Amino acid sequence: MLNNTPLHNLSDRRLVRFRCMVQDIYNPEFYLSYYEVLNKDTGETRMESGKYRDVTSLKPNEEIVYESPKNVNSERQTFYCVSIPGMNEWTVEKSCSSDAQTRLSSTSQPSTSCGMIASNDSRKRSAEVENECQPENRSSVGEKVAHSDSKKKEPEFLLNFPVPGGEDKSCLVKVYDNLDAFVLNEIVEVVGFLSVDPAMATFISDKEKEGENVAEMDVDDQEELALNPPPSLVPRIHIVAAKKLSHANPLLPKKCHESWDTVSKSLLSEAKLIRDELMLVLTQLLLGDQLAAEYMLCHLVSTIYLRNDALCLGQLSLNLCNVPNRDNYSKRLYDILTLMLPHSHYLPMTIDNINKLTFRPKKDYKTNRLTSGILQLSSNTHLVLDETVLTTGQLDSNGVHNVTALGHLITQQRVDYDFQFYNMEFQANIPVLTLSEGKSLL
Repeated sequence: MLNNTPLHNLSDRRLVRFRCMVQDIYNPEFYLSYYEVLNKDTGETRMESGKYRDVTSLKPNEEIVYESPKNVNSERQTFYCVSIPGMNEWTVEKSCSSDAQTRLSSTSQPSTSCGMIASNDSRKRSAEVENECQPENRSSVGEKVAHSDSKKKEPEFLLNFPVPGGEDKSCLVKVYDNLDAFVLNEIVEVVGFLSVDPAMATFISDKEKEGENVAEMDVDDQEELALNPPPSLVPRIHIVAAKKLSHANPLLPKKCHESWDTVSKSLLSEAKLIRDELMLVLTQLLLGDQLAAEYMLCHLVSTIYLRNDALCLGQLSLNLCNVPNRDNYSKRLYDILTLMLPHSHYLPMTIDNINKLTFRPKKDYKTNRLTSGILQLSSNTHLVLDETVLTTGQLDSNGVHNVTALGHLITQQRVDYDFQFYNMEFQANIPVLTLSEGKSLL
């Protein structure tokens, strides 16, 4: 399980699982699914498969016959996937414990039955792999490990998390079948071969190849590095199977609607007791306000079940007023809610946050990638907005756009993605809870 296994404990070509959210969709990638290899010493040829790999497997005396009529060109789709944003601590712990038996030892070797052979570069740099994958040498968010010159400007676009977390991971997922099956912001679980060949970690720009001293990367180099980051930072997974997940709760079956008969029998017998206990807890949390607790309970279980134009049936965004702004009450209330929710995000609505944070995802044409924003969340991620920390101040143009985006999300459950020359509207299913002293800004 890649989510809870350190990358330096996994070897190249291992079969792994990754539970993630689709953050970006790249252009299709063309590759040689079958290609002819020539032995320059003997003149013999053989056919090799390029599927499920990024680096060709050649011996020192071999080369690819690119003009061979036997070569087969194919297409695969690349998706940039990240750990499910806003996962709460208990969800991660339960997922880790349920997958503990699949954890891999760092000394285990890859099976050769998958038909993959290490490249020349892999063997030559085998001594570098261990050093490159050590925890102390792994780069943090925004650091560039691919470029050999550490003095050069480090791009900040390699990792792209909507809600950064300490253990979050990102992968380039390469899909061979059902290319249209993945949808942006969808939660999926993929199984495939891990690709962390160090040969992919070396990035040399065209100017450097010509011997020029380059202080900063140009636009083409930024795009190349952004779309092909070093595997020690963003590994590749060539998937053999994938499935969509309807939720991220490890205590429930993967697809509740398919096994609802089994689930309902156990839940319905305890439904009244569970509801009474929840009402007791929520009423105390909300300072004895039973009506507010009723609304909170309805909010926590709400989800969109039908859309009709601008009407979203099932959504229940909630604003609780008269919330005290002392003793860090709002944050402590949120901490209790995280014990009930699989994934959520707490956002203090300070003037500084509203003006400086990126709420809407934005298309970066320099790197040809979708830069993530706070509102790029998977379905049923609860967003808690704390307005009790709001003070007087001036909103700049970015702050106005952010407040508008929040209002649009609350009323219509849609997020406008900024493509610079136009906005593209994406549907969302994000319950929003606003805590405020008086009437909400939103």
